[in-house]
Amino acid sequence: MATSKRSGEYRSAARSAPGVEAALVKLGKRVRALREAAGLTQEQAAHEARITTKHVVMIEKGQTNASVASLLGLARAFGVKAGAFFEGV
Repeated sequence: MATSKRSGEYRSAARSAPGVEAALVKLGKRVRALREAAGLTQEQAAHEARITTKHVVMIEKGQTNASVASLLGLARAFGVKAGAFFEGV
């Protein structure tokens, strides 16, 4: 997979495709809204999803590509179907 170094981090070349950055930000906002609706803190969500709090923060800010495994864990933690993350994205 091609990578490029930006801001001290390695990122997938796919992130530079048109619309991807905006979609990640929308996804992050949706994750945050669903987490808040579930009444969970970022720490609680991370614990339930078995990911780090830092990863939750980065997903919510649209700063990382969330893996399918991470999204499935968050969906379980929030009590929603994984497809709920993509509504409006």
